[in-house]
Amino acid sequence: AQRYSLGYLVNFKHHCTGIVILIDELDESLHSLLVKELVNLFKTKRINENGAQIIFTAHNPEILDILNPNEVGIVNYRKSKGSVVTKSQNLE
Repeated sequence: AQRYSLGYLVNFKHHCTGIVILIDELDESLHSLLVKELVNLFKTKRINENGAQIIFTAHNPEILDILNPNEVGIVNYRKSKGSVVTKSQNLE
């Protein structure tokens, strides 16, 4: 039942095209395995046919294992500039 619920969340073929979902602290109340499953559902074109996107914050570094460097942004706050997002692939 849990997998069906997560699958329904990203199966938007009967809903909107290209929807964006924002979630703060995704890993706060979900087990790390469920977080990884949810992210993988968004990345699976067979399930996510309309290209829905999930943008989330998390504190668990294990999530990085399933993401490509171009899918990760690091947010830093600076008084002079406010919040600045840097792609992880550009950190070198």
